[in-house]
Amino acid sequence: MWNMGFAARPIVPSDLLRKTYYMSGYGPNKPITGIRDPLYVRVLILAAGDTSLAFCAYDLTGLSYQDGLAIRNAVMAACPGLTNVLLFFTHSHAAIDTMGLWGDIERGISGRSEAYLSFLCDATVQTAVEAYARQQPGRAYFSQKTVHGVVGDTRLPYVSDHRLSQFRFETESGSGIRLLHFTCHPEMLESKNTLLSADFVGTMLGKIEQDSKDACLFINGAVGGMQSGLPQYDKEGNPLSPDETTTVIGKVLAKAALSAAFEQEIPPSLSYWKSNICLPVENSAFLSAAAMGLVPQEEFAHGCKESEVGLLRIGGISIACLPGELFTELAIGGFLSDKDCAVPGKPLETTVSEILGKDSLVFGLCNDEIGYILPENDFYLDPDAPYVARGIDRHGRRHYEETNSLGPQTARRILEALEELAEH
Repeated sequence: MWNMGFAARPIVPSDLLRKTYYMSGYGPNKPITGIRDPLYVRVLILAAGDTSLAFCAYDLTGLSYQDGLAIRNAVMAACPGLTNVLLFFTHSHAAIDTMGLWGDIERGISGRSEAYLSFLCDATVQTAVEAYARQQPGRAYFSQKTVHGVVGDTRLPYVSDHRLSQFRFETESGSGIRLLHFTCHPEMLESKNTLLSADFVGTMLGKIEQDSKDACLFINGAVGGMQSGLPQYDKEGNPLSPDETTTVIGKVLAKAALSAAFEQEIPPSLSYWKSNICLPVENSAFLSAAAMGLVPQEEFAHGCKESEVGLLRIGGISIACLPGELFTELAIGGFLSDKDCAVPGKPLETTVSEILGKDSLVFGLCNDEIGYILPENDFYLDPDAPYVARGIDRHGRRHYEETNSLGPQTARRILEALEELAEH
């Protein structure tokens, strides 16, 4: 049988309003002014056979690889029976800056707080120890439902993954744990918001927990591209406010999860293989941020970014665990043609679906937030100010995501590493 345990803990610092914490995900220098809803770290311990994994899901935009590695090592030391620890970030744009990119940049002040990272590590360890101690035998089920009207791609070729996937774990004592997976940027509250929030994820998980009494965690998908929430309207057709939209989308996804039918029981089979990779850093803005001390310098040592690619299998379901924000066409296909792309003549990357099968999933923002991961045939840079200005390609399209990416080789390096892992 499976063995499983769950625990959750708020990760809002007690001095949130007594010192300056910066909001992440939009522009820099946005001090947090209050709390709309709390942020959490949620930990699922899942074990089968010789493999025991900790899934740590945070209501955060992301962490750098080295900061995440410190937390993973601390959890492993506290729970020596684990074979690995995986960190996932919901990517809420109303969270605390844990990377350093959204502080008072003009004055050279990083948004990254060593004190908060230490608090985060302690909270994760405590939560993981609690979840580890609560392990019980049980059964596991998988279901999937297509949910339209929630997410759309804002950049050509307009490819989105509308699958809401759900792993439901049922212990022998009757308690339940749900792992929810969907692909959408938690940015419904929009850029004017200065209140801390888990965005639609908080509403979704809260509603599921309230109605089902099951514990829940959420893992995001291939959100690059951009996979953004669609506008929502009232009965008269009037657009809802960002706050109302956040709530509505959270409830729509919760309703879909709670009504998911055709569950299939999955056998107690669990494995995780990983590959440490070195990604070339061509983005001069990232290198400048490291030189200024806004982000840890070791993240970009010698023009190389260390990261990790993983292949997870839960009950026979194949899942690519990838850092950063993969463009969805790199996951499920649908690339721009040579006629329509920005950089014709580039060979297309092999997609996750081609590597692992059409029913495979992508768990994005795993262990590391490296920025956007784009297909090479649409990776266009401004010729005069690459990675700084938003280049305008031959079709008149403005390219933003490239300015928050490591470089054009990133996708191919990651997918090649996944191909090697798939040989297991």
